[in-house]
Amino acid sequence: MAGLIDELGSRVLVLDGGMGTGVQSFDLSVEGDFAGCENCTDVLTRTRPDVIGSIHRGFFEAGADAVETNTFGAVR
Repeated sequence: MAGLIDELGSRVLVLDGGMGTGVQSFDLSVEGDFAGCENCTDVLTRTRPDVIGSIHRGFFEAGADAVETNTFGAVR
């Protein structure tokens, strides 16, 4: 944590982008990939971790310093 605080004091950190936009670039099915929960991207963390990992890697490749978890609407 101290390293993060030091970095924040010396430069601007770049975070990730929109997860929903990244998900839309994949050909996913509501029944199979989203487990019947249309547009519930949090479900993909369990059903398609490869997709979530690919999106996160893309953010890092684009220059992000950090990415957030894919849990925007998750409650548990």
